[in-house]
Amino acid sequence: MNENHINNSFINNMDDDRSKLLNMIKNTDYIFDSECEVFLRNYLEKINKYAKTYFSEYIIYRRNIIELLDNIIKLNDDKNFMKEKLISELIYQQNTINKHVLHNRHNLWLIDEQLTYCDFLASDQAFINCQDKFSQDFLVFDKNFIFSDISNKSDIFNTIFLFQFKRLMYDEYTESNNPVQQLISYTRELRNNNVLDSNNKLIKVNNSTKFYLYAVCDITPSLKPILDGRGFWPTSDNLGSFHFLNNFNAEIKVLSYDKIVNDSMKRNNMLFEKL
Repeated sequence: MNENHINNSFINNMDDDRSKLLNMIKNTDYIFDSECEVFLRNYLEKINKYAKTYFSEYIIYRRNIIELLDNIIKLNDDKNFMKEKLISELIYQQNTINKHVLHNRHNLWLIDEQLTYCDFLASDQAFINCQDKFSQDFLVFDKNFIFSDISNKSDIFNTIFLFQFKRLMYDEYTESNNPVQQLISYTRELRNNNVLDSNNKLIKVNNSTKFYLYAVCDITPSLKPILDGRGFWPTSDNLGSFHFLNNFNAEIKVLSYDKIVNDSMKRNNMLFEKL
């Protein structure tokens, strides 16, 4: 019996119990009915036990993902390619990256909690179903990814999340070749309604659509003057930068790998203490 079957069975049982409880409440003539009270206590106890079990599993999972990312980043520089491969695996938890398996198989909450339940819409580069686990095409770096909090039903999107990952400590950025420029250029394409999703459906946006842009990269010496020249503000820990693009209705963040680890740990630390 797999986990999904167990979850569905529990949910169905609780739905039945809730219906029984509501019927008992409707059919009783007393404000306090002992049978109803006992049933209610048992119902709440079942929920509490179930929630504690799965909540603990989820928190343990998150803590291990954060700690693993931290450990990977701290590997020696001569392991950079392996580090990048591991980061790709960590982000998407799968042996292949393509439009068929990218849905809901990610750890993008590391970047922003808003991305936790988002669905993949498209990428500007085709994914390769890689048999060679060390293939460059497997890696998530240097691709634009588009996610949203709703699936594409040919309606106008209220929110679009667009992000890029750059290689660890990459330091050959130029004014024309950098993640900020690339994200802005791709946002412009989306704003002009020129981008199709992975199912060849148009990603429709309008002036009200809010864009959240993320560049996940280390702020190396070649990138810092580019950010300064474009009016980016450093974060309080100096591990990231941010800027608002009013003409695109977009918020753009540059987040170093160290910042992602630190912020993820801070956001989840109160939950970790509950274990």
